[in-house]
Amino acid sequence: MIARNLIIFMLLVLIPDIYLYKRYIGAKRPLWVKIIWWLITIIMLTFTMMMYMVRDFVPHPQTSLNIYLFLMGAFVIPKALLSLCTFIGDSLCRKRRTQRKWGTWVGSVLGMGAVYCTIYGFTLGFHQFEVNRFDYTSDQLPVAFDGYRIAAFSDIHVGSYTGYSRFVLEEAIDSINAMNADLIVFLGDIQNTEPSELYEFSSLLSSLKAKDGVLTIMGNHDYARYVKVDSAQKVANIYETERLQRSFGWKLLLDENITLHRGTDSIFVAGMEGNDEIDASFGVGNAGHSVENIPDNAFTIMLVHNPNEWREKVLPETKAQLTMCGHTHGGQVELFGFRPSQLTYSEDVGMYEEDGRTLFVTKGLGGVIPMRFGVPGEVVLMTLHSGKQ
Repeated sequence: MIARNLIIFMLLVLIPDIYLYKRYIGAKRPLWVKIIWWLITIIMLTFTMMMYMVRDFVPHPQTSLNIYLFLMGAFVIPKALLSLCTFIGDSLCRKRRTQRKWGTWVGSVLGMGAVYCTIYGFTLGFHQFEVNRFDYTSDQLPVAFDGYRIAAFSDIHVGSYTGYSRFVLEEAIDSINAMNADLIVFLGDIQNTEPSELYEFSSLLSSLKAKDGVLTIMGNHDYARYVKVDSAQKVANIYETERLQRSFGWKLLLDENITLHRGTDSIFVAGMEGNDEIDASFGVGNAGHSVENIPDNAFTIMLVHNPNEWREKVLPETKAQLTMCGHTHGGQVELFGFRPSQLTYSEDVGMYEEDGRTLFVTKGLGGVIPMRFGVPGEVVLMTLHSGKQ
């Protein structure tokens, strides 16, 4: 993670410390304060280099990265905000020839806000989730499936639920089972980087039960794209992730579909693969293959990990009426109505409709970075209604 942005992280640590030292410490503070100031700077720079040298996207175990990101949010980002606001405020004061230090006050408030968001997000925020209920109505849904209930969850990233945090995943699984749904669907990203994360959660994930079973698809994190191993080991890791999900009693859909029956009526559920890596040679979702042999007039639910695939593949290549996705995590942070995921996804959370076809995007449950603020994780109960009645 850090290796991809080393220079940015180094500058984020160093520049604010240099500016604030000149602005507030310099000749004004005793020697011991100066020593402590630069010692902390050196520690953060060293920590950054240690994270840079991690072979994979995240270290194993992930504790060191979590501590590093917490320190960045609780100390480095607030100093950067204070520096930026102070610099802008001082520049405007010199230009207007005033003595008001509003930049320092604004920077202090924003910095304290960043500290609060970080502490809350890494503690209470990440350890909360919601059970949200949605209704979907379609004239094309057979009457026999009116009231059909689907429990959906996504992006559990089990490597982030080790130790104390495990209780969150346990409570989420209990909540899903308590829904007594007709079908459970998992929408991808079961792991952070590698299948070994799943071993300690096997019995927990195997406990999921529904009348029509548990369906699952693969997300981008499930394709060994975030570990630095040779291609043979990557393929072995992917097969192991697939094997483990099947061992839980889940039905894995790899560009394929199944039929669900109620009396003489039926609907289809199709699942696309989710490897969105550039130049990927395997696991790239094929919408056409996913709906192969499904009649054009049949009601079809499409399971896709990345919501961008809805416009790129599902709408033009299939007739699926309802598509269910994860992947975005709802941005994991929301401030004043803004979520970072809105910069990348035109549909990032909730229900969307176009030409009578619907996309649902869940906020997911976890994340590689165990932090959420304003966007609690969720498990979903989707109830289908037939408009034919």
